[in-house]
Amino acid sequence: MWWPFSSAEEEEKKKKKSSPPKKKKIEAKKKNPVEPSVWDGKPKIKKADGVVPRPLKKKANDGVVFTSKKCPPKPDLENFRDIPYGFIWTPQAENDKVQIIDCQSHAMLPVICLTCLAYINPHCQVDVEQGIWTCALCEQKNVAPIPDLKTLIKPAIENNMVEYHQDLTSKPAVKVDDEDDDAISDNHSVGSRSESNHSYVSKSPDSYDQDATSRVSRDDEGSRKSYASGSRRSYESGSRRSYVSENRSYSSRSTYVDDDTRTLVLVVDTNLTGNDGRGILNAVEEFVKVAERAEGDFPRTRIGLVVFDQVVSMYQLGLLGIASADVYTPIDPDDDEALVARKKSMEERAYLQEVECLEDLDSLIQCLSATFGVPVDEKDQGEEPESRMEILKRKKEDRLRKEKKGKNETSKTSPWIKRRELAKTKHPKRCVGEAIQCAIDLTVVGHPEPSRTSQILLFTNGCPNVGGGSVVAVDDNKENEGPVHAHDVVDIDKLQKAIDYFDTTASFALDTGVGIDVFCSGVTELAIPAYQALVEPSGGYVVSHVSLASKQLKQNFTWILQNTYTSRSPAVDSDDTATNDSQVFLDIRTDSFMTPSTLNGPGELIAEDADMLETERKGYEEGAELAVEDGFETKDLPLADALDVSMTRIKLGRVDPLSTISVLLELNETFEEENDTHCFFQFISRHVDRKGKIFITRVYTYRFPVAKDTTDYLENANSDVVAVVLAKTAVYRTLHGREETDEVRDKVTAGDTSTLEKLANETQLDIDATVQRISGSFRLLGLENGKAKSSSSLDSAFPPNLNGALRLLYHLRRGPLISPGPMRSMDDRAALRGFFLRFPLEDCLSMMAPQLFSTGYIEGEEEIAEELLDLPAETLSLWDFSIVAADHYDYLYIWSGKGCEGEDYEEIRKHCRRYVWRRAKTRFPMPQVAMLNDGDSMSRRFTAELAPSHADSEERQIASFPQLAALPPKALKSLRSRIKFYDKNADASFHTWFWNVSSATNVSKEEGMSLCD
Repeated sequence: MWWPFSSAEEEEKKKKKSSPPKKKKIEAKKKNPVEPSVWDGKPKIKKADGVVPRPLKKKANDGVVFTSKKCPPKPDLENFRDIPYGFIWTPQAENDKVQIIDCQSHAMLPVICLTCLAYINPHCQVDVEQGIWTCALCEQKNVAPIPDLKTLIKPAIENNMVEYHQDLTSKPAVKVDDEDDDAISDNHSVGSRSESNHSYVSKSPDSYDQDATSRVSRDDEGSRKSYASGSRRSYESGSRRSYVSENRSYSSRSTYVDDDTRTLVLVVDTNLTGNDGRGILNAVEEFVKVAERAEGDFPRTRIGLVVFDQVVSMYQLGLLGIASADVYTPIDPDDDEALVARKKSMEERAYLQEVECLEDLDSLIQCLSATFGVPVDEKDQGEEPESRMEILKRKKEDRLRKEKKGKNETSKTSPWIKRRELAKTKHPKRCVGEAIQCAIDLTVVGHPEPSRTSQILLFTNGCPNVGGGSVVAVDDNKENEGPVHAHDVVDIDKLQKAIDYFDTTASFALDTGVGIDVFCSGVTELAIPAYQALVEPSGGYVVSHVSLASKQLKQNFTWILQNTYTSRSPAVDSDDTATNDSQVFLDIRTDSFMTPSTLNGPGELIAEDADMLETERKGYEEGAELAVEDGFETKDLPLADALDVSMTRIKLGRVDPLSTISVLLELNETFEEENDTHCFFQFISRHVDRKGKIFITRVYTYRFPVAKDTTDYLENANSDVVAVVLAKTAVYRTLHGREETDEVRDKVTAGDTSTLEKLANETQLDIDATVQRISGSFRLLGLENGKAKSSSSLDSAFPPNLNGALRLLYHLRRGPLISPGPMRSMDDRAALRGFFLRFPLEDCLSMMAPQLFSTGYIEGEEEIAEELLDLPAETLSLWDFSIVAADHYDYLYIWSGKGCEGEDYEEIRKHCRRYVWRRAKTRFPMPQVAMLNDGDSMSRRFTAELAPSHADSEERQIASFPQLAALPPKALKSLRSRIKFYDKNADASFHTWFWNVSSATNVSKEEGMSLCD
């Protein structure tokens, strides 16, 4: 192919002859006409530009929260005794304000007062140049090394929240003989040591000493009162208790375990379904994944498997490729030869499997599959678990289908499957007591090298009905071998015996370092109090689930194993299992004029002679030697009287970041108005870390001024703390009544329906009496001070600063924690009350009253604000054209008004669900989510949890809830007429209740007993 070619010169000539290029004219682009968009009727979430949604309210991070920032001005508080003064303390809660002090091998740390054993703190007067510091509690002088005051001890002098870490693995423990104890310098007394050496003997719980629990001493006369730990601790006439010495004297043969292990024994009810078995496996797998990611933060784990129905079997998880189980037979605890043979046999069998990764669970998968007759390692399809109503409906349909099918129809089902199905048609049997005893045996003698700590995890869907711990009265004349469809009926007398049985069993388990937790499911009566008695000594949990195949089990199971553990020393005797029970100790120290009067929460009061723990002894001895060198008198120190009037010691069953105690205090007659201008508090928590290598001592110190007068005290009150402190006392009374107790630890009690309803009604009267007395005292105070009339009638009848507490107490008295109404079953209420008595402030607030968040009135709105509105927990918050997200701790509700039920609002519902889930995604126990529409059966339950403000007059409604004035008249009329079946006499609105209770003619003051008495 040819084409013309021009030279470079010709190309240059052409360029010169051509005219210059014209400038291109830039014209504005014509905008295409924008067609108006047509709204599709689906509201959308309007994202706030650059604005982060409102953060969640963080839990209190100050260690201890008080009912007021100031102490009461006088012992009688001028007729205001019904406004409590006290605190709520969560000892092991995460706290980023704590200053950590690594003691290493320094003998002087921690630094404690020789007279009262209080820890050095910012409120002490310290002379760094002279090495002298004066205790802020007893005002006695002490000596410390000058260089250490400037370096190691300095953080404790500058911070009111410190944590001492003492290494337990630096050297072997050394036995201290009685002669060595006596040889300690006569110049100062350092207390007594106690030998604690428990050798294992397999016992029947019935043979345990029922009187082993110590009792509060009431021999001494004085102004102090004694109280029982874990309950409303009632102080009675007597001096403040002296305390048991928990010093551990380890054998000279003892060595520290570097490669620490923890044994987990799964105790599984074979009456559960295959889906439940899958759920249990999924939960175990999730924990193994968490432990792998922790990179050495957890001890090595051994797992055992015990299954039970009317007999108990132990699987040999150490045998790979085969599911082999041995039937467990209880033996006589007095038969020594049988005990020795049992121990030897269990050591030779491979019952325990060490688990480091998911592949190590193959044997557990095989054994669970053999137990349930289905492959439990099959993954589910992500379907939501059935609700209780759906389970009952499905069971009824299955029964009717079988009846219609007939008995004579030939079936081709395998005879093995037939036998299992036949067994399921008979009445389920559960020998829970024997299964737990078997698991205890397994943790103690199931391995040549027993673990330092162990945990038993029970999974069941019914109550114990066979053997020890049975709660069902069996009629010997009744034939119980055929098909039985009726559920077990819990007998109140058998339940009380079961509670005693399980409490003794669990106490023995704790002595061997074993904690217990229970996971329940099903729709039948579970006898929750019996299971609570089984877990209470070790500080365990009873958690109910709709189904064990739910994601709730996975999260709850993992949370317990990840966050709680038994605190025990790493010393292990080489010849036998010389073990000690829990080593979690709490000390509360106050000025002598401040007397604890009531205590609620877990734990056991230490009520015998004691002064200091082993970890404090070295620092005390060093301080005493320095004091003697400087010429201080140290004879007869520490002073028993100083400890008696200033210290309270409690022992918990395990380390748990949620375990909380609440204490009410009162000024005694030793208070001197001129001299006592401040009140000192010190809170000390001690425990061994998860791997047994570090002893942790956390110290919180506070010093508050005494209020000038009653008005000053009220203005500094914390409404939320006041409400929760009173509420814990009220919930305690629904379980134990008003009577005071002398026991050092609260035990679970059994009560029939009528008894529990009577206690609940009495507690409601006590709440009414408390409110009436506060109101009367406040009105009298207003008359005395001659204050101007308040703009609000409520503010003139009740302290405005406590208005929030008043509303919370109203919700409490009508809610499931107190009210004997039909909203919750007896088992559900027992579980909820157990959580409330041991949980922190923020969790309790959510239990007392639901928290509501609403889209507002959205009829015809194209965009909905991302941030939801806070609305009061009352029926008038449920608008037809709104979607409400509610948080009531164990349930999260997403409620849609009848105008927002269509698919057009699905995106808004999802947003509300995400919004409320942010508050609860890490909560324990994991809450259930209920999607509701106006008029649903479950919607009635949600509505019943709200205050019936629709019963108030229209004027009162608008005054209390101003947002109602913005609603269209038609919507407002529909809202007021929504609830048609309502008895105002049975369930009064907040305003009706308060004005009735606060009336001078109300009899609550005479019939009820103040929650502060």
